[in-house]
Amino acid sequence: MNTRDRFLATMRLEPCPRTPRWELGYWSATIQRWYAEGLPASQQAIRDREGPGDWVSGNGIGAGLHDEIRDADVAEYFGLDRPVVRVEVNDYLPAPEYASAVLDETDCYAIVQSAAGVIYKELKPVQGMPHWLDYPVHNRAEWERFRAERFRPDLAERVPQNWSDLIELYKVRDYPLALGSSMVGFFGMPRQILGLELLLTSLCEAPGWMHEMMDYLADFYVSLYDQVLCDVQVDFAALWEDMCYVAGPLISPRMFAEFMLPPYKKLVGFLRDHGIDIIFVDTDGDARQLIPLFLEAGVTAMYPFEANSTMDVGAIRKQYPKLGMAGGIDKKALAAGKAAIDRELDLKVPVALGGGYIPYVDHATPPDVPWENFCYYRRKLDAMLDEYDEENWEARKGPGK
Repeated sequence: MNTRDRFLATMRLEPCPRTPRWELGYWSATIQRWYAEGLPASQQAIRDREGPGDWVSGNGIGAGLHDEIRDADVAEYFGLDRPVVRVEVNDYLPAPEYASAVLDETDCYAIVQSAAGVIYKELKPVQGMPHWLDYPVHNRAEWERFRAERFRPDLAERVPQNWSDLIELYKVRDYPLALGSSMVGFFGMPRQILGLELLLTSLCEAPGWMHEMMDYLADFYVSLYDQVLCDVQVDFAALWEDMCYVAGPLISPRMFAEFMLPPYKKLVGFLRDHGIDIIFVDTDGDARQLIPLFLEAGVTAMYPFEANSTMDVGAIRKQYPKLGMAGGIDKKALAAGKAAIDRELDLKVPVALGGGYIPYVDHATPPDVPWENFCYYRRKLDAMLDEYDEENWEARKGPGK
């Protein structure tokens, strides 16, 4: 089995001789620290990064955006599996994009307008998330203009010039291929267009507008991906929401059911009609109240299961035995030392027995994790997976197979 086969079998809870070995990502400062502590350095692009809070993509679910800097040194050091790749179709940025520009700059910060039309303040050097200042849409009239001028499902506007070459490359892949560069969900996309505050107040004060926006997004995705899937066969879909925080969802389950469930069902139904049976949702924070609704919508898997937000993969597996999972290993345990790592892995890795779970750190690995600790964690995790994979494979493949 290659990486693609192992991923598909694992997420379908089928017999599989080896769970995929991946990591989600790292802070740039983490990689820089590890270089100083013994990680062999070959990637000039990462060594030269100035922002300690910059994102360095790993190999797993949630990675694979074509414009991201992806780590290769850690993956090569531990022999991690081939990375997930996403189909290079722009399914979230305006087309045409806004002009990226630095609007103001001092020695301490920069005010930047992104290609998405978002204006934000970023510290120097980059320490983490920026401070969001403004968004491209402020009212219904601006939304209608934005939709008509910059958010049409025109495939020709949303694929790179080498699209025909990519189609041929995708046909001979041995890695999992995900639909879309960053399919942003029915909370995540309005949040990127309006900002969190306007989105939340509009759900209460302008429900008709919000229904219209989410219905349009469902139609947008269906129309755009209908064109893509004529040319490309993908292995799974992954939607980004980030609609929860440490204490729970940012909207109530009732609001989810009213506003998001119908467009989710439309999109998921379309995906299933095209043979896509693995559908991930990415949301940080405590999403436990929303899991039943995601399952009702047809979602089959989630990540990253932040341990600090009570997203315990063991407890969730017991409650939802067929929910696919990725992530879940508490990043704080890696910083705390070997005894904490032992406790964390002893609790979490047995969940992988039987399939459906790919364990790795529950978000970007932060710079308080020493290289020695990460090596201990990754080597022990791989050894435990080897043991569980062998037991699982022998038990599930049946005698004489």
